[in-house]
Amino acid sequence: MNSMVVITLILSTSVVVSVVESVRHRADIDIPSRDHLPEWGRLILALNWPPTVCSGFGKDCLVSKVKNNWTIHGLWPNQGSSAKPVNCNNSWHFDPKAIKKLQKVMSKEWTNLSGTSTDIKFWKYEWMKHGTCAVQLASLNTQYKYFARALKLKSEIDVYGMLARADIRPSRTLFYPSASVRSAIQKGVGHNIGIYCTAGDNYTGRDGDEAGMREEGTSAKAFNVLEEVRICYDLSFNIVDCKKMFGSQCNFKYKIQIPPKP
Repeated sequence: MNSMVVITLILSTSVVVSVVESVRHRADIDIPSRDHLPEWGRLILALNWPPTVCSGFGKDCLVSKVKNNWTIHGLWPNQGSSAKPVNCNNSWHFDPKAIKKLQKVMSKEWTNLSGTSTDIKFWKYEWMKHGTCAVQLASLNTQYKYFARALKLKSEIDVYGMLARADIRPSRTLFYPSASVRSAIQKGVGHNIGIYCTAGDNYTGRDGDEAGMREEGTSAKAFNVLEEVRICYDLSFNIVDCKKMFGSQCNFKYKIQIPPKP
């Protein structure tokens, strides 16, 4: 092989390597590097129903902020049947300036309802507990990427619409089979999801059709109040079935109430 051919091969190889590295760098924005996968295998997008969350805060609830719109609780890296990992890097402090461009949207889609706290404190809590673990994924390795991705995923999920299409709507007088509520959301999402509830006897804002509940042989206090929906994603942000979920899901022996805004 003459020297000219050798030089040509070396230059060609260098160009290929340069292109591959360039593509990999750009891909890191949206696709996890296969060489540096995180220790956890999925993400959970947790969405809250504000009227139920508000009831838990009692007099401290910021009622003016409650809308008939599902809002973000958090985007959580997850290993399976436990809440781990959490609080992965306490030295990576939350910086509100890093998400300044997102804050207007976040104040509507990721809002704090407690009068004893603020949106900023809520976002800081979620970042320190979950975001500092999410950064192990290249596509979530900054505060901006983490919060922006959560907003994007939420924008693709219309839980309210999924329930409405099954004729399931917020009401203080209507109760729905728990399985029907979950099925309606699963049909819209296309995968198994988790639903979480507050026990009816702990829900201070209820004034439901208690007589109707008793006619079915069920205690007037024995019902669910829908609070949260959890949707699972793989590391490329594709929705997958939720398996081995942590936390107590709704008691499927009882019906579900979805309270309207106060």
